[in-house]
Amino acid sequence: MSEPPTKKRTRRPAAPGKTADGPADSPLSSSRAAEERATASPPAVAGDLGPADPALDSERLRLCMEAARLGTWEWLLPEGRIRWSDNIASLLGGVPGGPGDTYEAFLQRVLAEDRSRFAQQVAAALETPSAFNAEFRVYVPEGAPRWMRARARVFAEQGRAVRMLGVLQDISLEKKAEEESRRATDFQEQLLGIVSHDIRSPLGAIISWARIMAAGGPPPEEQQRTFRRITSAALRIERLTRLLLDFARAQLGGGIILEPRRADMHELLQQVSHQFRVAYADRSLVCEKEGEDTAGMWDPDRLAQVVSNLLENALKYSPPDTPVRLAARARKEHVVLEVHNQGKPVPPELMPQLFEPFRSGPQASRTAKTSYGLGLYIVREIVRAHGGTIEVRSDIEEGTTFTVSLPRLPPVAAELMRRPAPVGPGSKKG
Repeated sequence: MSEPPTKKRTRRPAAPGKTADGPADSPLSSSRAAEERATASPPAVAGDLGPADPALDSERLRLCMEAARLGTWEWLLPEGRIRWSDNIASLLGGVPGGPGDTYEAFLQRVLAEDRSRFAQQVAAALETPSAFNAEFRVYVPEGAPRWMRARARVFAEQGRAVRMLGVLQDISLEKKAEEESRRATDFQEQLLGIVSHDIRSPLGAIISWARIMAAGGPPPEEQQRTFRRITSAALRIERLTRLLLDFARAQLGGGIILEPRRADMHELLQQVSHQFRVAYADRSLVCEKEGEDTAGMWDPDRLAQVVSNLLENALKYSPPDTPVRLAARARKEHVVLEVHNQGKPVPPELMPQLFEPFRSGPQASRTAKTSYGLGLYIVREIVRAHGGTIEVRSDIEEGTTFTVSLPRLPPVAAELMRRPAPVGPGSKKG
């Protein structure tokens, strides 16, 4: 006989106090289960860093602030106190005493030239009240002032500012990059001006006079004058090209290359002045010597360039009926070169930029001509390469005097003398 069919078991709803499969959990077991569920680790998810760690979050924030050269601050206006993050003192270059805990104390850290503008911006933000954003410089114990950017938000109660939260960021590197970019742009513009005018103009004159010479030449009485014009224009191009090459080398970090050997400053002055007497036959050039020994280990070609640039400058900016004086003065460890001319003094506002490249001529207000200032810039670089100094004095009574002081044995020459002599192919080592 066959088995009787199995009856289906129907699952009844659980009675109160019971589960479908047995007795319901007790209140204690339910509480324990809830606690276990709350403390249990969540299922792993790709990219999940796990539970938050306040210590790690604090370290991440510190690293971000350090990388961004950033600090934070909070100004509690009713109390008149400012609370700074721990790294603010290092941002300010380790200022003794830190930035101070009052606004007035911090304001003294702001550079005097920027202080009034900065204070006005702060006052305007508090009066509105509104967001605050300012850039300014601060004093540091050593080195140049640092550029800072302050960003803040003002919180108010009943229309009155009660708190300011903000950040302070060192943007000195950003400002330096902006300045370098600006100088590069200025250089490109000035270079285009030089090529299009200062080189193109004399080059065009040379071409025109060469065509005249090729077509049979000018009348005999004009030939010498034409030759002088061609020579003068060619020398102008050659000189400007040399200045540009020296400038580019100095700007790219290569510096001025020297080949020091024994040279006498007084003899150098006589040689350069003789060349100028040919071109400036109507001018009086006086060479003086003080002391017996005016020699040193220098690069005579570079020093001739120094003398030429200073002498040309003196002739250009002095009355034609006045002499230009050159002097070589012997000192114990140094030799001094002086170039003096009469005439109107250098305007005081031009003094700070006198040796900077691509500036107006040192006395451009007295003449229709202007100069890019490359001559005096190269003079300064050559003098510095010799380990020397250059100064200028200028007033209405005494005129203008450029003074160059050179050590008899510059560091570059001393370094060459310390190097061992090269061993020849046939030499034997001892």
